[in-house]
Amino acid sequence: MKTLNLENTKKFLNIITFICFSVQLISINNLNDLYCLLILVLSNIIVIQYTLSDKIFPDYPISSTVIFFSSFINFGFVLYLRTLEQDLVTHDLKYPLKLFLLLGFYSLLIILAHKIYIVKVYNLLTVKRLNSWIVNSDSVYYSKNFFYFFTVFYFIILFFFGDRSNNITIIDESIFFNILDGFKFLFYAPIVIYYYEDNKIKLAFILILLYGILSFGFNSISALFDPIMIIFLIIWIKFLKSNKSIGKKSFFWIILSLILATFFLNQLNQLTYSYLSERQFRSERNFKQKVNSFIKNLGAKNIIERYQYNKVLYEKTIFPENTYNNLIFNRINTILISDHFLFFDKYLTPNEKQQMKRYEYNKLISIMPQPLLNLFTNNFNKLDYTSTVASYTYKIIDPNKLTDKSIGSFLISLWIYYGYFSFLILFLLCLPVFIICDIFYKRNYFIIHPLLIMLLYRTPGGVINFLSFESLNKLAYFMIREVPQSIILYMILYSFFKIYNLNKFNKDE
Repeated sequence: MKTLNLENTKKFLNIITFICFSVQLISINNLNDLYCLLILVLSNIIVIQYTLSDKIFPDYPISSTVIFFSSFINFGFVLYLRTLEQDLVTHDLKYPLKLFLLLGFYSLLIILAHKIYIVKVYNLLTVKRLNSWIVNSDSVYYSKNFFYFFTVFYFIILFFFGDRSNNITIIDESIFFNILDGFKFLFYAPIVIYYYEDNKIKLAFILILLYGILSFGFNSISALFDPIMIIFLIIWIKFLKSNKSIGKKSFFWIILSLILATFFLNQLNQLTYSYLSERQFRSERNFKQKVNSFIKNLGAKNIIERYQYNKVLYEKTIFPENTYNNLIFNRINTILISDHFLFFDKYLTPNEKQQMKRYEYNKLISIMPQPLLNLFTNNFNKLDYTSTVASYTYKIIDPNKLTDKSIGSFLISLWIYYGYFSFLILFLLCLPVFIICDIFYKRNYFIIHPLLIMLLYRTPGGVINFLSFESLNKLAYFMIREVPQSIILYMILYSFFKIYNLNKFNKDE
C-alpha cells in the first residue's frame, strides 16, 4: 500500500543524499576518494529505495526498518554526518576503499536475504504460529495499570539491586540476580505508556525528566539516549505507515526543528562531555551525589578541553573511537571502528586472529548462566571474559588501550574470522533476525506488541539495530537469550496481573 508519507520521506532523503554527494564531490582529493564516494552514495540510494518501497515497508515495517537503520549505522550515515562537519567521507580512515566495498556489499547482501525471507520464510507455518501465539494473547493489549505497576516494580529492583558502577546493568553469578537481570526490558516500560496515552507533550516532558535524572545518577548516556531513540523510532514507523499527509503548518515546524537542531549540536556535545568528565567518579559516589555533581558541573567552562587533556595523559591509544568531533554522532555511525578492525585483519598474525576468535567463542559460551555452565565444567569462569572482544584485541596490539568496554564491529569481525564465508554466514543470520522482527505485531492491523517497544532500540543492541551489533556474541546473546527470556518473563508478569485483577473483580462483586 502506497502512503504519501512514505513517498515524501523517500524523496526528501534522496534530495539530501544528492546535496551531500555534490558537496563531497567538490572536496575529493583523488580517484580513491571518488570511488569510495560513489560506492557510499549508490549503497544509500539502494537501501532507501528498497526499505521505503511501497511494496516492502507497509507489509514488513519492522524488518525493513532494521535494514535501513542497521545499514546506515554501519555505513550510510557517514555521508551526511561528514558533510555536516565539513569533512571528507574518507577522513581518518586507513583502508577506505576496502572498507566501503565490504560494508556496501554487506548492505546489498542483507537486502537480498530479506527478499528471500519474504518469499521462503515469512509465511512458513511455524513462523505464523509463533506470531499468532505472541500477538493473539491478551498480553498484546495495553493496560495502563499494568505498565504503571511494573514501571515502579522495575525501578525498585534497579535501585536496590543494580550495580551503579556499571551503568544500569546487574552483574552477579547467582540465579537470583540472573533472573532480576532478565527484567531489564522494563526500564523502557514508561515509553509504552507514552505510546498509548493521548497527552503526549506532557508525557514526553515527564519521560525526559525521569530518564534524565536516571542517566545523571547512573552516569549513563544510554539511559537518556536510548529512550529518546525509541520514541523517535515509533514515531518514524507510525508516520510512514500513515496515509495522512502532514499539513503545511506541521511541515514548517519539522523544517524549523531540523534547522534549530543544528544550532544545538554544540550544546549536546557539551552535555556528552559532562557525562564523560563525571565518569571517573562513578564508582565512588552514590546516586544522589552523582546527580548533584552532574548538575553542578553541567555549565562548567572548558569542560571539553579539560576532558581531552586528561584523556591524552592517561590513554595514548592508537585506536581512538570517536569518528566525529560531535560525540553524539559517534552513537549513530561506527565506521571508524570498522576501519580499526580492518587494521586487525591486515596486521594480526594467524595465531593472534585465532586468539581473537577463541575469545569470541568463549564470550558466546558465557551467554549461559554460570550455575548452568557449572553442570558441564568447573574450568569455565564467566568473569574471565568480562572485556569486550574489541578491548581484548586492542590490548594485543596497543597496551595503552586501557578500557574493557571498547565497542567492536560485528560485520568486520565476521570478515576476519571467516573471510568470504562471512557472506554466507551473514545471509543465514539475517533469516532468524527478520523472523524476530516480524513476530511482534499483528500483520493485518499492525498492532504492535508492547514488548517490541521495550526491545526496539539499545546502544549495545536492540531490535532495530540488530545488524549493527558490536560483536557476534552480542547478537547471539540478544537472539538466543534476551528475546526469549523477555517474552517468557513478560508473559509471566502479565499472567500474574490478570489473576490479580480477576481476584479483585470477584471480591468487588
